[in-house]
Amino acid sequence: MYKTASEFQHACSPNCQWNIGNYPDFKMRIRAAIKIEAGTPLTLNRFAYEEFGKFGTLKRQEIHLETFGSPCKCALCLDPTEFGTFQSAIVCSPCRKEARRKGIKDPLLFGYLIPENPLEMDVNQSVWKCTKCHRTSSASNFIPKVNEFYVDRLEDIFINFIQIQRGPNVAINFIRENRGSFVHPNHWLLKRAFKIIRRDRFITGDPGSLSYSELEKMYKMHLALKGILDVTAPGLNLERIYLLPSIGEMIFKLYLKCFNCLAGSSLAEMIEAREWILECRKLYEDCDLYWKGTLPLRDGSRASSVRGSAEELAGCKRALAQLDDHILHASA
Repeated sequence: MYKTASEFQHACSPNCQWNIGNYPDFKMRIRAAIKIEAGTPLTLNRFAYEEFGKFGTLKRQEIHLETFGSPCKCALCLDPTEFGTFQSAIVCSPCRKEARRKGIKDPLLFGYLIPENPLEMDVNQSVWKCTKCHRTSSASNFIPKVNEFYVDRLEDIFINFIQIQRGPNVAINFIRENRGSFVHPNHWLLKRAFKIIRRDRFITGDPGSLSYSELEKMYKMHLALKGILDVTAPGLNLERIYLLPSIGEMIFKLYLKCFNCLAGSSLAEMIEAREWILECRKLYEDCDLYWKGTLPLRDGSRASSVRGSAEELAGCKRALAQLDDHILHASA
């Protein structure tokens, strides 16, 4: 029991983050994830964000109710748009048909159904309204399908990933079939599908084997996920720290290896590459700051994640030094 931590309010998008040290003390360290104004209540996500944060409001409410006996009434859960991310939004079919008739193909411009009362958990009572045409629909018309997709098509693959080698292809097809046709491009189901692809490409696989076009697609998907986290889980937290190194790695591959900017590139290309490496350095600086703030291991040493982030940050600085040298000579 952590007495001090239990006094913090729960929030699905908290302003503080926590981590627990190792045996035998299991100390908890809490620190601000973002800048907090004086008088603002301190909040924690009482669940592990990398698991709890994968869901939309309705699913989070089910977990919160089952765990604590009451619904969550944090700002994120009370907002039908989930801070403008639309992670639970469902395509309004009439609006989509009208948009396609007008030649509009960007799914972000379609109308989407969002709940009038995000805390209503009974799908037979929950009414959702379109953001464009204002038509209403019962959640019972689509939430069962969402749950079926999650249980039958995604979660089984994610849990049994090693045994199900077809998983990445299933996830890719799932995104193609449902993005903008059934769910919003930011929907939590698509985030889960993307994690299956990401684990195949970057965790259990070799990202170096990806083609330039595949790297570019993965890079854009990573940025989209980061954009959601920037809103719903800003600051330093474990979910972001797992994501940022992958983005940094792709920047290196896309703008150093693919463009071969250190051999025969124009001055403009090298300056552009430098901007990307600066962004990469910022990502690794965030990772380094996070891991240095975690509790040390039992013997007082730091986890390999700390050493890894320091090495990646050093690699960024070396790349910047090389680029600066090339830019200096090219400008002479």
